[in-house]
Order: sequence, then structure tokens, then C-alpha cells
Amino acid sequence: MGELAKPAPAIYRLAAERLGVRPAECVFVGDGADGELAGARAVGMTAFRTTEHNDTDPGWGGPAFFTLDSLPATLREPSWVSEPSARVRDVT
Repeated sequence: MGELAKPAPAIYRLAAERLGVRPAECVFVGDGADGELAGARAVGMTAFRTTEHNDTDPGWGGPAFFTLDSLPATLREPSWVSEPSARVRDVT
């Protein structure tokens, strides 16, 4: 299966598999440390950067927000959806 640590693709694929979904149906949230955002995006996940606790990837060009409290509202916005089959199953 490969290395099971961020940012290796295998860890993101395994997470999606255990959730019973495709990576394209997943949302990954992180501060960007160790290339984690790019790793999630590389397997097709939508990656969000949060700066609530750390600002480790200021060059990230993808979606970002400050507090995790804003994630549910962010997920309800259609602009982040990269594929029509992506949907929010539970954001609370």
C-alpha cells in the first residue's frame, strides 16, 4: 500500500476507503504542514487550509479559512465543489 504518513497518497486513499467513499467525495482540512494539503489534493480530495492554530503554508492557493467553526458554512457554499457528485453528508 505504500507509506502511511502525510503527504504520501496511500494515507489519504486509505482514509477514503475506510469511510466507504472515493477520495473525490472527501474534504481534507489541515494547516498545510508537511505538504498535507497538496497530498490530499493529489488523490482528488478537496483540501481546505485552516490557520486557526498554525500558519504553516502561507503560499497555499486553495480554499482557506481561519476557524474550524466556519467549516460547516463553507461546505454549504457551492463554489468549493470540484465535482458534481461531491456532497456533504454530515458537517455537524
